Amino acid sequence: MILNKLAHSTVGTPDYIAPEVFGDKGYGPEVDWWSIGTILFEMVIGYPPFYSENSKDTCKKIMNWKKYLKFPSNVKVSDEVKDLMT
Repeated sequence: MILNKLAHSTVGTPDYIAPEVFGDKGYGPEVDWWSIGTILFEMVIGYPPFYSENSKDTCKKIMNWKKYLKFPSNVKVSDEVKDLMT
């Protein structure tokens, strides 16, 4: 039997948390794909995609990820890997 329940807790390292976790509508297991993308970004680029000196700014960047997600020009990343990350 599969239950369709949503989580509402905020756990984990802010650098890898999906935007849905910060909302009040709940979230499902799909947020794990977000975390995989951010970890892959860090593995390839060398730092988390939304890093800031404090967690409040990190959360702001995550909530506005389309504005803040930038691939540095000095690291060669294939279109396929970028697609996987996003």
